Amino acid sequence: MTITREMIEEFAIGGLILGAGGGGSKEMGLSAGYAALEYGEPRMIPVEELKDDDIVVTISGVGSPASKGAYIDNSYYNRILEMITEELGQKPAALIPSEMGGSSSFGPFIASAINGIPVLDAACNGRAHPLGTMGSMGLNETKGYRTVQVAMGGDQSTDHLVEMTAKGSVPDTASLVLSAAIRAGGLVVVARNPVPVKYVREKAAVGCYSHSLKVGKAHMSGTTALEKITNVAEVLDGRILCQGEIRDYKLETRNGLDVGGFSVHSDKTYKVSFWNEYMAIDSEGERLYTFPDYMMTFDLETGEPITTANIAEGIKVAIVTAPRSSLILGGGMYEASGYRAVEEATGLPMLPYVQDLITR
Repeated sequence: MTITREMIEEFAIGGLILGAGGGGSKEMGLSAGYAALEYGEPRMIPVEELKDDDIVVTISGVGSPASKGAYIDNSYYNRILEMITEELGQKPAALIPSEMGGSSSFGPFIASAINGIPVLDAACNGRAHPLGTMGSMGLNETKGYRTVQVAMGGDQSTDHLVEMTAKGSVPDTASLVLSAAIRAGGLVVVARNPVPVKYVREKAAVGCYSHSLKVGKAHMSGTTALEKITNVAEVLDGRILCQGEIRDYKLETRNGLDVGGFSVHSDKTYKVSFWNEYMAIDSEGERLYTFPDYMMTFDLETGEPITTANIAEGIKVAIVTAPRSSLILGGGMYEASGYRAVEEATGLPMLPYVQDLITR
């Protein structure tokens, strides 16, 4: 199907909501989506239209959404596709994003429009995540798999333009890409992890764009702030956990990612922690929700979702939560190494709460 301007708006709000705190801003997503329409006609296809051995490439952003030095030009998306095509010796049959998010959902759109390569109705993960390895569809712990990642970012006028190609294991190359993002001012766009469609069917979040449209439509159909928020909770089989004012807000950028937290006081106090995305909600010494469970803040006055990069002291919010079973998760969500990395970076206990997910 051809992607329309109306669908761009629905993808942007649906992706922002499914980003669960991360995944970039709706404004950046709309900008990329509208730009894609100016370059050509981005198309989206289901996985059933491709052969098992067709190659799919992930196009995404890596870095800190809150970084003031972040700079990405639309031409960078096309450049990284050219670079990985040269490495592969052939054009990919389809493109997917690493995750759903306000801007990250649109990773493949410009390259798709310029080159005529369709976007697949799939992603590495149907929600946003803080680590590149979590968006690798389980390749992070697949022995023998060697990937190629090409990245570009930064403003040439300030002498921060970075362009790089890395080959090796997923963890090693992902680490290099994150370092490149830091050097580039906070953000790079990446083409990476070429895999056959057969692997995508087994390990990717298939159908997540369709899910994003459904979530976006539900939110946009609300006529009041509370109705918009309630609609999201219902479509995700979740609930409005609490409503209240943001207090004790803290944010710092560590190794290119945003780490922080805050509390919300309503019937009781809820402590919310994030590492780009929301990682955990605790109350009265009890863990209520743990990533990849769904947790998201919404502005009580407007009903609009608020990412962690835009949270501030004193904002009145509603927190919507839902079980992880309400999301379409990719293979990277089933690896213990990702949750261990979250524990090391934030100090939050994670592994005890995700044992039902861990397969290796």
